[in-house]
Amino acid sequence: MEKEKLRRIIRDTVIKKQIEKFDSYYVPVAISNRHAHISAEDVESLFGKGYKLTKVRELSQPGQFVCKEKVSLVGSKGRIDNVRVLGPSRKETQVEISTTDSYILGVKAPIRMSGGIDGTPGIKVVGPKGEIDLPKGLIVSARHLHISEDEARLFGLKNGDLVMI
Repeated sequence: MEKEKLRRIIRDTVIKKQIEKFDSYYVPVAISNRHAHISAEDVESLFGKGYKLTKVRELSQPGQFVCKEKVSLVGSKGRIDNVRVLGPSRKETQVEISTTDSYILGVKAPIRMSGGIDGTPGIKVVGPKGEIDLPKGLIVSARHLHISEDEARLFGLKNGDLVMI
């Protein structure tokens, strides 16, 4: 038997036992109402040439982490300081805010899934060493579930499915 197939069988069995033990399956719930994913080029514009993001701790999504760095967002009506940067750097800079934040900033941000930034408004992003006028990339993140492929398979879910929690 292949190692990966055996690993899936074991993982599925453990998850099923968890479900039986607790009579339901517990999914951790988290809210991340405002943060920025910044491209490597924009990291240098905001924090200085050659600057690398500083990892503080891992996120529940594998490979992603909270950074020490923070930026400010400046809109036509207001400013929000201390917006946390998440790593690693992305291909394109994207800022996720709450609906309330969009009123404070004076920018109507559409509700989108992360990465869906085409046709979205921009925002001024200010760092300690510079600022950028982001032409697009300001969104209110759509509610979504982070779940492993194995857990999704057990529940009969696939990417893009709508769920009620």
